[in-house]
Amino acid sequence: MVATAKRNVPQEVLEELIEDTESELHNTFRYEVDSQTLGDMVLMRLKDVDHVAYVRFASVYKSFQDLDEFTAELGKLK
Repeated sequence: MVATAKRNVPQEVLEELIEDTESELHNTFRYEVDSQTLGDMVLMRLKDVDHVAYVRFASVYKSFQDLDEFTAELGKLK
């Protein structure tokens, strides 16, 4: 939700993203999911929802250390 702050992303879209992620996790029949897997799942879905939210989430999630890493991630959106 923080990544989509001040973006024109309807609440329903965020709820659908969360439900879709939860459903996928339930379908894997795993009792535990590591944070990297969960982060990757959210990142993949945000990419389809809003590119700015995707970059915001990616910048924190992936802990970019310099401008080159940030630029490389932006390049993936093109």
